[in-house]
Amino acid sequence: MAACVEEMNGDLGSRSIAELLALVVRVPEPMLDLLERAGGIEGLARADAFEIAAHLEGRDLDALDRPAAVQRPSRALLGKARAVAAMFELARRLELARSRPPDKLTSAAAVVEWARPRIGALTHEELWMLALDGRGHLRSARCVARGGLHGAAVRAADPIRTALRADASAFVLVHNHPSGDPTPSREDIALTAQVAAAAQVAGVPLLDHVVVTRSGFACVPIALPSGAEHEARVS
Repeated sequence: MAACVEEMNGDLGSRSIAELLALVVRVPEPMLDLLERAGGIEGLARADAFEIAAHLEGRDLDALDRPAAVQRPSRALLGKARAVAAMFELARRLELARSRPPDKLTSAAAVVEWARPRIGALTHEELWMLALDGRGHLRSARCVARGGLHGAAVRAADPIRTALRADASAFVLVHNHPSGDPTPSREDIALTAQVAAAAQVAGVPLLDHVVVTRSGFACVPIALPSGAEHEARVS
């Protein structure tokens, strides 16, 4: 593998994923083993630097408790792992730079088009508030909560306060499910109902709440108290 690294030239398109990783890490460790432990290139792209370092050391994270698996590696190994993580982050930012945000967020599909390049592949949950003007154009976007795999901690007042500060006519919520299953959870439904009811009182309606993953999406049902009026959802 060391010789393979030294022989690489500008024709990177013909190289295998393992060979490209060897060029980034610049070590003779078998990159095919690294890819297998990480679950392929997609699994490696989702891993953080400490997880990549554990894979480089030959430890299987699925077979270990996370605290033991991510104990601090050597500085040299962590540097190599960070180089791999930085490579994937650059690729993500390139995809984001190439994407054209929709002109209006007037459908759930448009919300997904905006959100998926930004949060669809994250390994933690993020809840975003998208402030809209009266014509459905995006005024501003703010992350109002960030959490781990078990959910993002958020109060109903947080997105409403952020929407009011943005002088929004209405707003949309969107968050990701790292599990890959976009089905709204009971917590998602309960939070959406709380936010929608409070938003009506504040005069800045919640139009939709979309859950996005790498390959799917779903809309969270919006239930308001009996007798309350609600604007048509964007979906």
